[in-house]
Amino acid sequence: MNLNILIPTFDRGAANFINAASITDDTQRRAVNFLAKRIRRIGWGRFDALYPFVGGNASAHSFNLIDPTQFQISWSGTILHDSNGITGNGSNGYGNSGLNPRTVSSVSDFSVSAYKRTSGANVALVGANDSAVNYTTISNGGSNVSRIATTTAESVSSGTFDVGLGTAQCGSNRVNTLSINGAVAVTGNAGSALHPNRALLILARSNNGTVANYSPSNLSLISIGKFRTSTQETDFYRAVQQYQTILGRAV
Repeated sequence: MNLNILIPTFDRGAANFINAASITDDTQRRAVNFLAKRIRRIGWGRFDALYPFVGGNASAHSFNLIDPTQFQISWSGTILHDSNGITGNGSNGYGNSGLNPRTVSSVSDFSVSAYKRTSGANVALVGANDSAVNYTTISNGGSNVSRIATTTAESVSSGTFDVGLGTAQCGSNRVNTLSINGAVAVTGNAGSALHPNRALLILARSNNGTVANYSPSNLSLISIGKFRTSTQETDFYRAVQQYQTILGRAV
């Protein structure tokens, strides 16, 4: 069913995603359309990839809402795909986004977000690094929850991101911040490195080409893109939270 033809009131980006991901459930379609329209308000071009993890299967969960023809996730190992999104097994399950932040993003205009439904597990949610330098990751606990273009010696944003929407980002001043559910929770130090020259992994971290820090977390959305102002981050959280509410999986 081509929604670009049959349902002209649908956002074109939502329709493209729904067609690519073969979403047939009306509630899921409505949720995707709602999210897409809210992303338009923030700025579609501020996102390189946004994975809504809707559809309940590995294929549907692999597509990028911003452009389904780019940065499609390749899944490896054991991952549970269901109506709540994706859940790792903590030992071999992960996704490769194919998105190399060094080639698509500036270190001074970058954000990565994860909507996490399960508590605990101090491991990487999204990330990569080159050896002991050039870390770009978001995890959910410990001394480096938000780490954008840093070396291993730079302790950036410490704190705890447990459940909900966590956003690690870096703006023009190179200062790393961690926002939780739309509000800045931690402001850290400025990183001095580059983005890693490696694709960002999901539910794990690429450690100089070796998959590490597998996560058993349940994730219901990932976004990778440009820096957002405090107002844009609040708007993004509200949009994501309502999207998850429509799908019955908000925390």
